[in-house]
Amino acid sequence: MLPWAVYLTFEVPWFHEPQKTPDFATSPVAQVDCAAVPTGLLLLNLGTPDAPDTTSVRRYLREFLSDPRVIDVNAVGRALLLNLIILPFRPARSAHAYQSIWTDRGSPLLYHSIDLAQAVADRLGDRWQVELAMRYGQPSIAQAMVGFQRAAVDRIVVFPLFPQYATSSTGTAGRTRHGGRRRELERARDHRGAAVS
Repeated sequence: MLPWAVYLTFEVPWFHEPQKTPDFATSPVAQVDCAAVPTGLLLLNLGTPDAPDTTSVRRYLREFLSDPRVIDVNAVGRALLLNLIILPFRPARSAHAYQSIWTDRGSPLLYHSIDLAQAVADRLGDRWQVELAMRYGQPSIAQAMVGFQRAAVDRIVVFPLFPQYATSSTGTAGRTRHGGRRRELERARDHRGAAVS
């Protein structure tokens, strides 16, 4: 069980496009079953490099460590730290560490997250559109938004998969606004069962 979970929900504008008031006696709009419109569930994990090599790790670390919530110093100091100290040296060492855990399926964090998303989707059924995204790296939040748009969801629940609250992980997830207006941000103990059961 997760000791802390942070989730937020927001409405998405693509489902509520302006239109003329219909004649409900004849319009097919009147025949739409609103209960059939799925709710989006975004399972959000932190991220992983695309491959266990220096170039991929450097790209991932640049995106991750450029977030001001991860390295909480002024922009100039963060740029100097990244470009003069971290990125010239750390990617090669981190790539070696990733190689030691990489499998035929790729990054353990990624494939376990994919398996979890599939299991959650199977459990929740057709009323939910489940997408997986990484806060940094692939699959991206933008890719998940494309899946939600295709499913015409009108509400998205964002559920970070982090084991605890921290500004450098869950705090950055609260900043996501891709395509929708944040309506609610709530911190509560043990909402995992309510979200996926």
